[in-house]
Formats: sequence, C-alpha cells, structure tokens
Amino acid sequence: MTYLRRTMLRTAVLTSAFLVMPTPRAFAGAPRAIASAEFTQAAEHAVELMKAVKQLRLERGYPINLELDPTGSGLIGAADTALTSMRGNLVSKRSSANPNFAAAVVSMLKQAGVKEGDTIAVGWTGSLPAFNLCVAASIETLDLNPVCVASTSASQYGANFPEMTWLDIERYLHEKELISFRSVAASLGGREDQGLNFNDKSRNMLRAAIERNQLPFLHETTLGDSIRRRMDLIDRHADDHEIKAYINVGGGAASVGRSIGKRSYHPGLNLEASAKALSIDSVMTRFMKRGVPVIHMVSASKLAVNYDFPVPPAAIPAVGEGKLFASSTSRIASARKPVGKQVSKVIETPAPAPEEVDVVAPSVP
Repeated sequence: MTYLRRTMLRTAVLTSAFLVMPTPRAFAGAPRAIASAEFTQAAEHAVELMKAVKQLRLERGYPINLELDPTGSGLIGAADTALTSMRGNLVSKRSSANPNFAAAVVSMLKQAGVKEGDTIAVGWTGSLPAFNLCVAASIETLDLNPVCVASTSASQYGANFPEMTWLDIERYLHEKELISFRSVAASLGGREDQGLNFNDKSRNMLRAAIERNQLPFLHETTLGDSIRRRMDLIDRHADDHEIKAYINVGGGAASVGRSIGKRSYHPGLNLEASAKALSIDSVMTRFMKRGVPVIHMVSASKLAVNYDFPVPPAAIPAVGEGKLFASSTSRIASARKPVGKQVSKVIETPAPAPEEVDVVAPSVP
C-alpha cells in the first residue's frame, strides 16, 4: 500500500470518529469512537482484500466449489492437493471467511498495548488465508511495521492450490498496492517445518512457490534450528525496534511447537502462558518468555463464538456484524488465562476440540 493510501485511510478513521462527537462532553468518548472507526476500517479493508483474492483465483483458473464454499468467498481451497499438509476442519475454515475478524484482531492488538507505528511479528501459513487477510487489514489500519515469516504449505481447504499458495496471494496483493509489506522469508511448512510429510514432487512444488515469489528459503535440519532461525530473522528485520506483539496464524510447526504447542495456548490474545506451554519450544513461546503478548489465530469456530460471529456464515457477513461493533468497550474474552499449570495456581487443561488436532494427511503421489 502506498504512503498516500495509508495516510488517507488513517484520515478517514479519525474523521469518522470525530464526526459523531458534537459536544465537548462527547470528546471524553474519543478513544472509544476512534476504536469503533478502526474496527470498521479494518473490516472494510478485509473485504477489499477478500474480493481481490477471489478475482485472482478465478483468473488463475481455480473455480469455486460451492459445495465446500457456499458463500462463494473464494477463500476455501481443495480437500486435497499436492501441497496439502494435514486435515482441516471445513466448518472452521468457512467460519474464518468473515471480514469482521479484522476488527477482532485490531481489538486484540489494542488490548495487547500495540499502538500506531509499532513493530510486530507475524508467523503465518496457507491454512487460514482468510485469517491472514484479516491480520493484514488490521496491520494496515493501525499503520504497524510487521516482520512476517511464512510457511508455504496449507492444511485441507486452505491456500493449497499449486499456483496459488499464500506466497502467491501475498505477492499479488502487494503488487496491487493493497498491502504495504511481504514476508521476509518462507519455509516449506508441514511436519517439522521441513515438509517431511510430503514426497519429493510436492516438496519441489513448495520450493518452486518460494522461488517464484522471490523469497529467501528458510530451511534448517531440525525444528529447533528453524525456530532459532525465525527468531534471528525477526530480530534482524525489526532493526532494533521492540516487538510489541506476535501473531500466529494457523499451525506452523516452528511457530506453535507442533500440535501440542498449538493446543497449549488459547485461541485469541494470550497475555501470559502456563508452565506447560512455556516448556514447549516454539516462536510463540520464545516471545512469551520475552514478555511479548501472543495473538493465536486458530480454531476459527471458537473465536467466532467469542465475538458473536456466525458458525459458519450462510453468506459473507456484512461489515459491522458482531458484538465487537455493538460495544467498542469490547467485553470479549479474548485475553484468557493460560491453560494448564501456572506458577501461582493450577487450572485443569481442557481436552482439545477435534478441529485443533493436527492429523497428517498422506501426500499426493
């Protein structure tokens, strides 16, 4: 996104906020009004991104399967392709195709103390492209400086088409000046972040996606090395700026620490973590140990319930649906207590929902 466009978006947010405050007393509500305007701006930008991705999909010859994607969002991928890393929950994927999640991400970032111009880090995969778009829209709305590292593969119903991976989508949006940033590097993804559950043909296709999108290839021999390399990349690209939040989207092994790490953090905003979570090495855990808030964008159905979004939507929701817009004071329980045993007290760890269990699907021959 160009500097002029970003400036215009910020001006629109501020103008719309103060237009609703005609009296001096009303200025006491300025922060609330500005937050509400930012929620709307983020969701509207997410709509724009979603429309662009749908157009890209049709241009690249991937028709929309209305049985899988009844709303025609264009954000639901195939049940199985050569780039599919694991099983996915279709209801959750369909629930994620809601532009109002961009407002939810803005809300969580603000609860985490992130302010305009701050630097954040993002780890995302192709598994939840709609969530990726909502995160991108929130970044643009708040004019943040993101350092993003991607995993190329995707679970079922994600961005799993050979010529339309998340890396292809991200580059397309950047070239169209709809987003102002791109990932700084990408890995294959899949098991151990090294694509160990893929055959050679599939790994070559993933590698080709990284190469054609001109990104550095993140390839290490162990998961621990991959985690360390990601942290080094983020710190280097942050250029001595403090990372104010880390956003994880999907279940990338290095970002979450395999399936057990993914389940050890609550979906949404995590301001602290349990002793169990902190014992599992991952990018999320390393940031949490630094005192950096973690926003865990997984389990779309659960997050949708928290924000009173439809599960799944019968049509693409209009901007402004959900209780976040009804009350910008945001009584949403996204910042939860950690799962499991804490240093100060013990909480029983709930059994993971079926949609959260990563079961590796066989790669396509």
